[in-house]
Amino acid sequence: MEGFDRQKEAEVRRHREEEQRQKEEERRQKEEEQRQKEEEQRQKEEERKQKEQEQREWDFFWEEERRIIEDDKAFEEDVKLWKRIYNF
Repeated sequence: MEGFDRQKEAEVRRHREEEQRQKEEERRQKEEEQRQKEEEQRQKEEERKQKEQEQREWDFFWEEERRIIEDDKAFEEDVKLWKRIYNF
């Protein structure tokens, strides 16, 4: 009878240890999934910031281009005016 009890106790102990290992493994998996999600989120945020920066740079570039074109048009108008004034 005593041998049976020890065997039963050992079985229960192994079962508990196995459950504990499984819980620990599940916890590790959840932590890893959480780390992956956080990393993906960080990458998305970094990409978003990079795209915003690129857009600001393009906006600045096109604004400068627009100013140059306007200045060129204004200069052409000035040249036409001076030509009329001085009959060129």
